[in-house]
Amino acid sequence: MRALFAGLFDDAALFPPGNAAMRAAVPAHVAHRAAWYAEVVGPFICPDTRLAELARCDGRVPVSIIVTGGSTTVDAAVRQIPADRLAALEIPSPSPTA
Repeated sequence: MRALFAGLFDDAALFPPGNAAMRAAVPAHVAHRAAWYAEVVGPFICPDTRLAELARCDGRVPVSIIVTGGSTTVDAAVRQIPADRLAALEIPSPSPTA
């Protein structure tokens, strides 16, 4: 059972409904990773547009980057974070046309 739930819950504190400030969200994520439930805590989710802000907080946490500019901006997003912290890339698909 432990392996089944390991890292299951990503931390999307920057997004609705929480909309947390980066300076509050990063320390909270670090606290989650040290809590009794740390095994189920997944990466911190951050849009590529806020990676510079994340770097200033220096939380040294695993990050899942949401690449807001589509697949053509993946390289630019990935270069903004150390490889050992990159947990995942999320690239939203375009909305289907009717």
